[in-house]
Amino acid sequence: FGMFKHPQNKSTFEKKSIDVTTAWNLYENLTKLSTGIHELDLILGGGIHSKQITEIYGEAGTGKTQLCMQLMLHSLLPQKKGGLNGGVFYISTQKQMSLARFSQIREAFTDKYHGVSLELENIIVRHASYIDEYDLIFQNELHELLESGNNIKLLIIDSIAGLCEAFIGQSEVDTIGRANFLLKMTAQLKALIW
Repeated sequence: FGMFKHPQNKSTFEKKSIDVTTAWNLYENLTKLSTGIHELDLILGGGIHSKQITEIYGEAGTGKTQLCMQLMLHSLLPQKKGGLNGGVFYISTQKQMSLARFSQIREAFTDKYHGVSLELENIIVRHASYIDEYDLIFQNELHELLESGNNIKLLIIDSIAGLCEAFIGQSEVDTIGRANFLLKMTAQLKALIW
């Protein structure tokens, strides 16, 4: 096998150290956002994991929006208390977020976490009844905030189903439109994560 020559310089064969990261190491290093419900955090492996899209679903009136409100407040907490130490961008699509209910949840939250100051100005709430409004908020305002270095760590869209109601009961063409909208939205969300 005369095609390969041994190098004259033995340093060519020196061992090089290579950093290896396993999938488990990456998983373990994800930041986890506490839900504020110990049992649910255990089921979720420590809470809602960062760098992922998490869908919360259920029948109307089962507490999905309330859970999102709790997540908003927990996001403001330091990481050592189960938070993300960052802001929240909340997009409501079906109806305006209930400030009365949010105040109740905030009061219970401050009772539970004595002495923790909540910087509520780090929660940005927007309402979009239509897909065009959502697109403007998502593509313009959210992107501008992120590009300006805003410390947004959690995006909540409550709810994606609300945006898709425009397609319900429509023709086959609109079903394709809904599918295209959902594919576009998923791609946008994945791009934000990475």
